[in-house]
Amino acid sequence: MKAWLSGLFLMISITLMAQPAPDWWADLHGYIRQHGNMYSLYKYTQGYFGPNALPLPEISDARIPERHSFELSTDAFWGDGDRTSNMAFHGEYIISDRASFSAWGTMLEQAQVTREVRDKRVSMAEDGRSFEMVGSIYFTTRIAIWQEQTYIPDIIANITMKTSSEKSQRMSRYFDTPGYYFMMESGKNLWQSSSAFLRQFRVVGNLGFLSYQMKNKYQNDAPIYAFKLKADFEKFSVEGLFGGYEGWLKDGDQHRVLRAKAMYHLPNMDCSLQYQYGVKDAAPHRLQAALRYYIGE
Repeated sequence: MKAWLSGLFLMISITLMAQPAPDWWADLHGYIRQHGNMYSLYKYTQGYFGPNALPLPEISDARIPERHSFELSTDAFWGDGDRTSNMAFHGEYIISDRASFSAWGTMLEQAQVTREVRDKRVSMAEDGRSFEMVGSIYFTTRIAIWQEQTYIPDIIANITMKTSSEKSQRMSRYFDTPGYYFMMESGKNLWQSSSAFLRQFRVVGNLGFLSYQMKNKYQNDAPIYAFKLKADFEKFSVEGLFGGYEGWLKDGDQHRVLRAKAMYHLPNMDCSLQYQYGVKDAAPHRLQAALRYYIGE
């Protein structure tokens, strides 16, 4: 049965990739069916795909949480001729006080782009509309190298693998190629009190590198970074972040964002609202609402 299912999936994938280019698309982009691969016309960078293709990941507090968690979120992106809405998930399993494993990604995505954006991205969505189920999935292992002491910050190694989306890039929403990134996370409490109005003030810095395969024989390698400030109060938290990555193509892969987030804490759940401003090679505006459930004692 397993071999049969694997063969069926392979046949479906080959069929999808073998679908001919629409006539209107071939005429518009000067594509000649008898010559070359039509996917060579695509630019595998964030600036030429949808906002969920290769975004800066959510940045943690540089600590291993005490409890398992599962988060559901909904996002709205707008600006620059692309309106996208989606639902996403994030689950984290705590292996020990020094290690965790998580999986996350987009479950559903609906988008509408203008004709200008459609043509810039070489999308085959003739009316600019697309609906995708399950984009790229990410798997992350985090290992605590050092736990915070008086003059030493928390230090965590973050190793993340990006799967190849089962969707082809015909709609210019996701990369159908794999990738990975490695980051060192560090975080330090600058203030901590169990009785004051401000319970904790924390600074977080991440630095690493990102690499993903493009459709040709090349891969894009990029430094990835983030800097975050977070203030915790009795029932809520606020944080601000700047981060991104700098690809070597310098054409749509200089991804930089600013984020502001507010969270309200309940005994077994966090409610959050986040706004993101795209500084470069990112959707100009993003608004996210999320619920994170905590599991176990």
